[in-house]
Amino acid sequence: MRQRPFPIVTAIVFAVTAVAEILQWTVPGWGAALERDPAGLTWGHWWRLFSPLLTQMASPGVSGTAQFVSNMLFLAVIGVGAEWVLGPRWWLAGYAVGGVAGQATGYWLEPPGGGTSVAVLGVAALLAVAVVLGERAPSVSLMFVGYFLAAITLGLLVNFGVAIVVIVAGAWCYQFARSRRPRRADLTLVGVAVLAAAVLIVAGDHHGWAFAAGLALGPLYRLAHRRRARAQGRDGRALGLAA
Repeated sequence: MRQRPFPIVTAIVFAVTAVAEILQWTVPGWGAALERDPAGLTWGHWWRLFSPLLTQMASPGVSGTAQFVSNMLFLAVIGVGAEWVLGPRWWLAGYAVGGVAGQATGYWLEPPGGGTSVAVLGVAALLAVAVVLGERAPSVSLMFVGYFLAAITLGLLVNFGVAIVVIVAGAWCYQFARSRRPRRADLTLVGVAVLAAAVLIVAGDHHGWAFAAGLALGPLYRLAHRRRARAQGRDGRALGLAA
């Protein structure tokens, strides 16, 4: 079995986000200085365009600690699998595009606030694109893409109790289907994720826009994927001729 490279980008982003959260808990005013604040932008606080990614401000009905723990869990599980599939550069592209789109629409739809979830969803969307193009992703990472969007969508529309029940049942169905028809199960999960993102956009939740921004990178990733496949094909033919 080919050894997986260490997910260095995921590890660095995880560490930086964790340190920023510790500062939010220990330094008075840290979170408020970084969160989305439209008034702050008019005062010249340019860093507020991206700094909300470094503060986990609580959503309505959700504690800041719970938001931090869940976001970090999804960052780790989705991030590691996505970095193995996409590589560091495309991982960062998904993170940046999802983060910027999510925070920009957050200023429009849900100020004030903050959190790294939108950036993680940008990575998740690009991982979904890679799966559609035929890449094999770790099942746990792909399953957590569905978890993430389902939890946000059902939590917004119903409640988190219902979200947990649906997620557990969906996870069992996914694993059962994947043991028999892995490709079909993966594509179905991607379809569910895209549908959930569309529902979030209609419902006025900025997480849906972050996922859509990651999907928008799909054509560029597809082009790079084709070029890489052609290059590998040429290398394979060259090795065959040299043998």
